[in-house]
Amino acid sequence: MSSTRLPKGRFIAALLRIRAQIKRGLKFEKYDSDEPGAKSTHCSWGLCSENEEQWPNAEDHLWPDKFREHKRVAPKYREDTDECPFAMPRDTAPGCGCFYRCRVFQKKYKTPNREQAVELYTATINQHIS
Repeated sequence: MSSTRLPKGRFIAALLRIRAQIKRGLKFEKYDSDEPGAKSTHCSWGLCSENEEQWPNAEDHLWPDKFREHKRVAPKYREDTDECPFAMPRDTAPGCGCFYRCRVFQKKYKTPNREQAVELYTATINQHIS
């Protein structure tokens, strides 16, 4: 049985892939459902992306067979240290879950533009490969 955690190498690969897509002009889109019982968020530039192109490898999904058969995007859980580049540091933005510390979904933070997003991804990548 496979792990439900995304291995470090796969996490870094996702960061590199999404950064490259942002650089190439990926359109910024976000979605925040507040429907009771169906809460979900999606940001085309974030690790909460539901885009198949950003999570193209079946082994990165909780249910690889569902991804292969139906293209169901459900990335594995990340380790606590493997944060999205858009998450504010825990000491400056306490909260339960990345949504509450997200530069995209929290109005108290400014959503990064393309250049800033690339810089945040680069910093996160460098932090994990050094």
